[in-house]
Amino acid sequence: MSCDVNEIVVELEIAQAKSVVWDKMLNHIEKWWPRDFLCLGETAVLHFEPFAGGRLYETTPEGASILWGQVVMVVPGESLDMIGAVVPAFGGPNFSMSRMSLTEGESGTTKFRLSNSILGRFSSEGKEDVTQGWAYLYGCFKTYCES
Repeated sequence: MSCDVNEIVVELEIAQAKSVVWDKMLNHIEKWWPRDFLCLGETAVLHFEPFAGGRLYETTPEGASILWGQVVMVVPGESLDMIGAVVPAFGGPNFSMSRMSLTEGESGTTKFRLSNSILGRFSSEGKEDVTQGWAYLYGCFKTYCES
């Protein structure tokens, strides 16, 4: 039995200073994360704890919850690493490791890079869906940062 690692990369140039992008990425997630990207429906609330051991998760008033991932490393202003498990209901089982990093771009812009490595069950259709999903999510982030 083999175990493949699939990597998905999303790179964006954001017309905003790196410090502003970092702040918006960590401290304003509820403003740029689109409602249709939540798993638990219209009443879901997204929570993010941007420190090692912190979680990215959703809850509902009815008591439903889902854990997107757990933060394992933060280098302030530079990068944030998360890990998460994907259950069969969402295409797993697999294990996901993500890094979001920022570097200085030209003329005051910021280069954003998401690297998502997935270990476990992952079809070619799943890879296409996840790639499109990340591109959509971080496209919304870019739009929010630039507005």
